[in-house]
Amino acid sequence: MGADAGGAYVFTRSGGSWNQTAKLTAGDGAAGDFFGYSVSVDGGAALVGAMRQDAGATDTGAAYIFANDSGSWSQTAKLT
Repeated sequence: MGADAGGAYVFTRSGGSWNQTAKLTAGDGAAGDFFGYSVSVDGGAALVGAMRQDAGATDTGAAYIFANDSGSWSQTAKLT
């Protein structure tokens, strides 16, 4: 993907420790997108912002929606 493409990491707590269980990346991620600049999670859904994603024009930004299905995260939409 390249420098500053970004990522968002999912951690779950088991007992007294936190473990990384997933790394979310944009399906169309590219260098300089800054994917993960903003993140919101609600239950089994996550919204991840990429403030410099080139959605139609340079650095216009985009938000990606991910869904968790039995522990597996997948991108379901891209908002521009």
